[in-house]
Amino acid sequence: MEIPSALSRLRQLVHSWIKFVMSCFVISKFSKTDNVIYLTFDDGPIEDITERIFNALKDLEVDAAFFFNGADVIRHKDLVNNIISLGYFVGNHSYYHNKHTWKQWRQELDSILKGEEIIKSLIKSGSKIYRPPFGAITPFTFLYLLIKKYKIVYWNLDSRDFEAHDINEIIESIRDVKSGDILLFHNDCNLTATHIHSIINELSVKGYRFGNLSHALQ
Repeated sequence: MEIPSALSRLRQLVHSWIKFVMSCFVISKFSKTDNVIYLTFDDGPIEDITERIFNALKDLEVDAAFFFNGADVIRHKDLVNNIISLGYFVGNHSYYHNKHTWKQWRQELDSILKGEEIIKSLIKSGSKIYRPPFGAITPFTFLYLLIKKYKIVYWNLDSRDFEAHDINEIIESIRDVKSGDILLFHNDCNLTATHIHSIINELSVKGYRFGNLSHALQ
C-alpha cells in the first residue's frame, strides 16, 4: 500500500509545482480583492473604432489595456503614441493576427518577436508581455517564451463582442463578472465602440473599479 501512496503524493507534488510555475508566467485572472477588474481590448488598432473606444475610456477616466497587432500599429502610430502617452498599457498581440499549427511555430515566433519590436520602439522598453491571437500558442513557442521569461496574459471572461448582435448580448456575457477578472473586448469591434459607455456603466454600478494591468503584473 505504501508504493501507490508514495506515487500519489509524488503526482500531487509535481502537479502543484507545475501549477505554481505556470501561474508565474501565464495569467488569466488576478486575486479577488478590492472589487477591481481589468478591461483588455485586443486587435487593431483601427483608426475610427479604436479612437472612439479610447476617447470614451479617457473621458470616463477608466483604465484599460490594449493588445495591438504590429502591422496595424505601423499604420496608426500617432494613435498608439497618444494612448501610451496617457498611461494606458499597450502590449504585444503578434505582428500578424494568425493562428498557427504546431509545425508553423517558427512563423508564429517570428510574428511575436516582430510585434514585440514594434511595441518596444514606441514604449522604449521591452515589456515581454504577450497575448496570443485566438488565445492559441504552439508548444515550441510556448516553451521559448517561458525560457525567455515572458508573461502570457489571457482572460477569464470573454465579452464575445464580435459574435454579439446587440449590446444586450455583450452585457449578458459579462453578467457574472467577479473581482480580479480579466475581461476581453476588441478594439476593432464597432458594437463595442458604439456601446462602450453602457458597458462601463454596467460594470460601475456593480461597484467595480478598473485596474491598471501594468501594476497588477509587477
